[in-house]
Amino acid sequence: MFRRNQIYSHFDKSVRKDEDSKFIIVGDVHGMTDKYAEMVKRYRHSLQVGDMGFGYKDLKKLDPENHKFIGGNHDNYDIINDCPNNLGDFGTWNVPDFGDIWFMRGAWSIDRLWRTVGISWWENEELTREECEKAVDHYLECKPDIVVTHDCPRDIYPYVGVPLYNYSVQKTPEALQLMFNKHKPKAWIFGHHHQLLMEEIEGTQFVCLPEMCGLEIDLEKGDKNGNK
Repeated sequence: MFRRNQIYSHFDKSVRKDEDSKFIIVGDVHGMTDKYAEMVKRYRHSLQVGDMGFGYKDLKKLDPENHKFIGGNHDNYDIINDCPNNLGDFGTWNVPDFGDIWFMRGAWSIDRLWRTVGISWWENEELTREECEKAVDHYLECKPDIVVTHDCPRDIYPYVGVPLYNYSVQKTPEALQLMFNKHKPKAWIFGHHHQLLMEEIEGTQFVCLPEMCGLEIDLEKGDKNGNK
């Protein structure tokens, strides 16, 4: 569906072409919001997979109708819902000229003990179990082809080479695994793990985006199917 040559790093200084005809999905930003805004403003549409950072003033440079993001576990949940670029907890975003993307925010912080409540860590970094149940129901109702989340299903962790710590307290990977068990989309794009992964697993192409890297989709060439 997608190919590795569609992955573009912000740190790649080569000249990009025809960005205004493309949609880009971007990995973790971790506070580099000025560089992120410069990276995506040339694109027709963008979606960032979470961990934007703790402040969102640089996003004012971007049209909130065309440039969206979801929350991760390095986001400021005191102010995130005041930012018009934020999509919210879960749901569907219809990307013009592309189609529907189902999304869900959140992940568990492995480094939470070294962070400060209300400054660098927020208790609601994950959905509650009740909210996760509602998200699962919505996902199964929609049966999406394309999914974008911050974290990934539990069984995908070994593919990105990351152990699943404190599994019993992590709500997000389990909810996403339940979704995947019941409906397998064509593609599932996520961040959180800071690794590059592009692999077909049980008929779904999983794409993990590294920090400040984006998956470019050419809207003029039907690139939803990886065509060039």
